[in-house]
Amino acid sequence: MMKKIYISGAITGTDDYMERFEAAEKALTEQGYIVINPAKINAQMPKETTYEEYMKVSMTLLDMADGIYMLKGWRESLGANREYGYALGKDKVIKYEDECCDCATESYPCKGSGFPSGRNFRKEVC
Repeated sequence: MMKKIYISGAITGTDDYMERFEAAEKALTEQGYIVINPAKINAQMPKETTYEEYMKVSMTLLDMADGIYMLKGWRESLGANREYGYALGKDKVIKYEDECCDCATESYPCKGSGFPSGRNFRKEVC
């Protein structure tokens, strides 16, 4: 089982991201994970920090984790999509906040251990 998990979800353009990330952090901590919460860390950055600088920090934090936890609505966030792609490329375990992984389509079914492309992604569903 992975130990460190990075939370990913929409931050830019949302008002409730701190609450959502904190709720996820609490739930994951209760499950025994060491949680990397980028919302808390980004809140300590200077207000002049650019989007790309935030993303560089986020990728460094993600590198420290064994897996990534995708919050509901992550597909609507450019940054979360970048983190998701990075996690796939680094063969990180991917967990989803909602049982149906917020991405149910004919191409990417919720259940199963991999995607139809034939590549066996490491994937977990809460």
